[in-house]
Amino acid sequence: MNKELKQLAVNFIAMPLAIAVFKHDQQYFDGFHDPDFYLDFTDEAIRLIGIDLAATKKQLYSRYHFIFYKTTHLTSLE
Repeated sequence: MNKELKQLAVNFIAMPLAIAVFKHDQQYFDGFHDPDFYLDFTDEAIRLIGIDLAATKKQLYSRYHFIFYKTTHLTSLE
């Protein structure tokens, strides 16, 4: 695996996790002195990461011919 493909794979995995962390953290900003500042900051970070994620997916598809499928969460059989 070349260096570029490896970095794209890391970005493809890490960016959705970063978005999830920012969204999770937003619920705890209500108790802050100025929650709008933090909410605006995290909204902008989520938007920018989303743009980068879209560019990563586009490059993985156009250059390496990766096809992405949306999957559902697996549940326990218990």
